[in-house]
Amino acid sequence: MSEEVSPGENERAEHDGGYRKLLSYPEVIIDLIQGYLKKSWVKHLDFDTLEPVNTSLISPKLRTREGDVIWRIRFRDRWLYLYVLIEAQHKIRKYMASKMATYVALIHEDILDRNLLTEDGLFPPVFPIVLYKGAAPWSAPLELSQLHAPVDSALEEFQLGLKYFVLDERHLAPKAIPKGPNLLTQVVNLETSDGLGELRERLVGTIEQLETTLPKDRAELLGEAFLSLVCYSILPTRLRKAEIPKVNNLYEAVSMLAEKEDDWTAKWHDEGKAEGKAEGKAEGKAEGISLMAKNMLNNGYSLAEVAKVSELSLEEVKAIRDGKLAP
Repeated sequence: MSEEVSPGENERAEHDGGYRKLLSYPEVIIDLIQGYLKKSWVKHLDFDTLEPVNTSLISPKLRTREGDVIWRIRFRDRWLYLYVLIEAQHKIRKYMASKMATYVALIHEDILDRNLLTEDGLFPPVFPIVLYKGAAPWSAPLELSQLHAPVDSALEEFQLGLKYFVLDERHLAPKAIPKGPNLLTQVVNLETSDGLGELRERLVGTIEQLETTLPKDRAELLGEAFLSLVCYSILPTRLRKAEIPKVNNLYEAVSMLAEKEDDWTAKWHDEGKAEGKAEGKAEGKAEGISLMAKNMLNNGYSLAEVAKVSELSLEEVKAIRDGKLAP
């Protein structure tokens, strides 16, 4: 764990570099798939075949994106592509389904250009994932069809369709969090820390998991990525006016957090209050709350869980579920 990191001139470009760097390791992608997707088809994946897609060969439009990664893995007798978009913006993008459809189409173009179609000349499946880090619960439609204006039934079958999966890290139901060691859970824990003391304690837990579950060389590499996450993403986001000292490894990061806790605590909470106020305005709209509730229901949350998070009554949640209250 010898990489020296400190925010500098390229802070904006590096802001999510740590998260993206972590997602460049197969161990993290495997933990994402096995721990969080909870889909029946996961048991048919051959994790020994998991490999990153060389983004230098992807369409320039897709290659210029800094917040996404693409992997592929054998699914039964064919490849399955995983497109993972890191959504760091605090503003929820209502038309994300449309954007994801564009990105999937670009992947299709690349597959076609490189002659990577299936043996019967078809596109392999693509599973689009959004990793969302904002404070407000994700409320954008998960299906492209939800963004279409009502049309005659005779035209409906000709409208473009797509559905994507969202991992809303700040609003995960307890049953959605996997038990046991999981590297993506470590990422989520660090990013959702409520204060410097908690961040330091969770970072210690990250170090322990790396050193007890991975070979030394892999633990060192992933340690560098976690260090980038803390120093280039988490701390600059929560301490915008603070100068982050240079640290060379995770142990030094733990020591630095302990030394700076008294000086930085007030700044950390001031940033949190400002962020919460901005998010509260956006999420206070009834339409957004209803969409959030519908999406949670579609993802398997119980009526009680949806009511608790959305602050709607059980009757309102039931009405949304039954289609009697439009989002």
